[in-house]
Amino acid sequence: MKKFKNIKTIIYDLDGTIVDTEPAHFKAWEQVAKLINVKANTEKYPQLRGIKGEIAVEKIFGYKNKSKIKEILDLKKDYTLKNFKKIKIFPNLIQTCKILINKNFNLWICTSAPKKIVELFFNQNPQLKKIFKENVIYSELTEKSKPNPQPLLLTMKMAGTTNPKNNLYIGDTVIDYQTARSAKTNFILYNVSKFKDNNLESKKILKISNHSELIKHLS
Repeated sequence: MKKFKNIKTIIYDLDGTIVDTEPAHFKAWEQVAKLINVKANTEKYPQLRGIKGEIAVEKIFGYKNKSKIKEILDLKKDYTLKNFKKIKIFPNLIQTCKILINKNFNLWICTSAPKKIVELFFNQNPQLKKIFKENVIYSELTEKSKPNPQPLLLTMKMAGTTNPKNNLYIGDTVIDYQTARSAKTNFILYNVSKFKDNNLESKKILKISNHSELIKHLS
């Protein structure tokens, strides 16, 4: 069994790793397509998880015009916010984080989500706010987005553990994996998505399907 040594900071992705947003996002894209009466290329959705909304709009709907992209993202945001209370934290996440804190691990979030969405999650789930406090790097804090390593490198810098060997990133998409690789840091795939990504399935990546499994991989 693989064990990570000398880990000081554990960095979580948010969507699809801490909170189960996948069904909500997929449904939102479908609803937007109906509203604007356009056929969405939802077959590409599995490969677009974890990337910024602007890129997803271009891939799913084919739009490149900035005003049209904004219109679609606003529609998606409205639908998502109306259904926000349906989004839940994954099982055993809170309990696992409490154990990690007791073991003196530093916990952070590195996400492509905007600050407003992070705050909504925290307001809806006060336990998350209590655990992560202000330890969050959200989309507005970096010029570039994942899979560029900039957000993850900034997280490591803010956490005070700039040596990649001292960090462990946990995410649910190939974008997260590529980000960790670019930052030359450790990675675990939180593998619960119903969408199977061949780009991940073919790689020798440590996978967990329950947050409680993380503990046994830390020494």
